[in-house]
Amino acid sequence: MAALLVAIGLMSVFMSAALPAWRQAAKREKEAELLWRGRQYDRAIQLFRRRYGAPGPPSVDALVEGRFLRKKYLDPMTSREFELRPVTAMGTVPEEGTDDQQPGSVRRGSRRRTRRPTPTRPQRAEGQLIGGVRSTSKERSIMVLNGRTRYNEWDFAYV
Repeated sequence: MAALLVAIGLMSVFMSAALPAWRQAAKREKEAELLWRGRQYDRAIQLFRRRYGAPGPPSVDALVEGRFLRKKYLDPMTSREFELRPVTAMGTVPEEGTDDQQPGSVRRGSRRRTRRPTPTRPQRAEGQLIGGVRSTSKERSIMVLNGRTRYNEWDFAYV
């Protein structure tokens, strides 16, 4: 009986030591899956643009129905749908915080103080074309992708 208790105690110590390594490995696997799924969306948008000459697809369903994308993939970090990035009039995906029409913006050289605008992420309006996708998770990543360290900063967009 005592040997069984000692064995269970030793197993619990080893399991608690291995748990952080397993968490790290699981997070790395999710990151790899996020990269793969994001690149699938990017590739599907590229193929759609080449085939139809349009700046982007109207919906993810159009990518699936046109067989550019196998299925509507979920964000592996949150298990929800990816955030869809819009296409601008120039045919590109806007960078974060580049909206020039923000209220409260400050001109250089102006003496009057107004509140500084917070960088906003352009929201995709209904009927607007899709230029890319990104994760909705704000968690810090293990891997650094294009200098970005959070999952919601990783853009998968055809430029």
